[in-house]
Amino acid sequence: MKKNLIIILLLITVLFVACQKPVENLEESIDDSAVSNITIIDMDGKEINLSKLPERIVSLSPSNTEIVFALGAGDKLVGITSFCDYPEETSNIEKIGDFDGPNIELIKKAQPDAIFGGVYLQDDMVIALENLGIPIITTEASYFDDIFKSISLIGKLVDKEATAEKINNDLQITIDDIKSRTKDLKKPNIFYVAWIDPLITTGTGTYVDDVIKMSGAINTANDVEGWTQYSGEELLKQNPDMAIIACHATNEGVTIEDIKNEILLRNLECVKKGNIYIMKDDNLISRPGPRIIEGIKEMTKAIHGDIF
Repeated sequence: MKKNLIIILLLITVLFVACQKPVENLEESIDDSAVSNITIIDMDGKEINLSKLPERIVSLSPSNTEIVFALGAGDKLVGITSFCDYPEETSNIEKIGDFDGPNIELIKKAQPDAIFGGVYLQDDMVIALENLGIPIITTEASYFDDIFKSISLIGKLVDKEATAEKINNDLQITIDDIKSRTKDLKKPNIFYVAWIDPLITTGTGTYVDDVIKMSGAINTANDVEGWTQYSGEELLKQNPDMAIIACHATNEGVTIEDIKNEILLRNLECVKKGNIYIMKDDNLISRPGPRIIEGIKEMTKAIHGDIF
């Protein structure tokens, strides 16, 4: 009888331990789930809480799209804007409208885990997208230094942090090299033509203004801030040494002769002398992403010759 009692007590002990084990596993599972929650601060300074890293992403800006591909995560994109045309693989991804007027129904149909927003997204569109219950994360840079932050942020979101760090390191090395090559050179006065009619340029406080400085030049429009319409009269007074044209150069086929015939530009001394450079691809400058370094190189060569 005593022996049977001992056996029964042993069985109860074994059963008790066996019953406790699933509870321990459940606790571990809960802890793991809690760890998987991600909190990030986006480029607008908003705190975003995610239950997991997104596997299905809609990108609302070409620069975001280019960064995702540069990080090797293009397969996560299930929707992009009609302006997202680089790299070639973008042609195989569903287009959901343009960056300032995306199609809500198409985004909903794409079933994304997250939307990577751009800086030009209107407030009413943000509200409409938020009503879908999908996290909207502003990942696009507004200033040059923010390009590094943008790449790092997207790298974290697509689980490619090491790749993002390498891209940023390579960018910084090249930038430092360009600065060292141009620091002792004469800095000409450059007028950057973003659009001709009306005449739009970039003033201080933009990443393109930083690009002009990094290329070893002075921005003619440093008397204004941001992207702005510039007075033809003021431009004549400023008398820049060179005009750099980036108004959809690739898409519209602008030529030097076109510039020489433009009423707001043809009276400039630099235009008369032919000190004009048309960017081969204005997207290298207009998109704050990894290819900005190619834009800096091209502008530097246009201003100072092949110093590389």
